[in-house]
Amino acid sequence: MNNPITPHAEYGIPIRNLWHMLLYAWNEVPLNNLRGWAMKDAFVESAPTLDTLLASVLIRLMQQRLRIGLGSEYVNETGTLRGIRGRIQFGETIRRHTLEEGKLVCEFQGYSANSLKNQIIRSTLARLVNVGRFGPDPAQVQEIQQKLRRLVRDLDGIDFVELTPDFIRRQLYARGRHDHDYRLMLSICDLIVQRQMPSDSEGHTRALVPLIDRELLVLYKVYERFVANFYRLN
Repeated sequence: MNNPITPHAEYGIPIRNLWHMLLYAWNEVPLNNLRGWAMKDAFVESAPTLDTLLASVLIRLMQQRLRIGLGSEYVNETGTLRGIRGRIQFGETIRRHTLEEGKLVCEFQGYSANSLKNQIIRSTLARLVNVGRFGPDPAQVQEIQQKLRRLVRDLDGIDFVELTPDFIRRQLYARGRHDHDYRLMLSICDLIVQRQMPSDSEGHTRALVPLIDRELLVLYKVYERFVANFYRLN
């Protein structure tokens, strides 16, 4: 007699259960607000690890965003210009000797896709290539890593940034006017970074420290938010 198929789990918690907990914790309910593909049982339960699930959702959301265009924001830029735009950086102008060419170094605001939210997502995608845990199947691991690398290349022109949970949350909650897909992508980035905190114990070399205690603490906090929101909504 065949044994029933056991759903993939993380620390004994089925991935499907974790996904639904996360949706409640992130206020992504009622569930019909999500795109259909994100809620298909087969899609959720086929992920062997939570990293696989989070990476797959992040990949598909960013692929969709690239098709319709990256979200742009006003960002601070510095450039060497022939005219005056914004604020003149006199110190840099003198240091670079740009006046000899009739140019000024100016700091100004430009409307650009090189915004903090896109920087966070590109940096998270690159991070997952190196430290994501995608299960025991080498072929599946390679497929996910290839998709991540391709997206990192597609986002050429978006700067990399140092990722910390506080930095991501400031961007996530700063204005409260992000599109739904960006809000979900930033929430995923926040969870990934929380679970994969680096260590500076060896000089300036940053190494992943997969501490079970830290990861369990993150899941405990997710569970607390899930219970609170589930109780509030139901």
